[in-house]
Amino acid sequence: MLPLLKDAARALDDAFWQEAYGDRNALLAGISDPAMRRVVELNYGP
Repeated sequence: MLPLLKDAARALDDAFWQEAYGDRNALLAGISDPAMRRVVELNYGP
């Protein structure tokens, strides 16, 4: 059961990124500071 929930969470996470910011890779590629990139990865949304 947990693997199914993990897959569902990953799909929703990807959908949120797309809805909120567009292309996730383009956003992260525009951030040169690795520490700031990690902050964005952790704090982008809900």
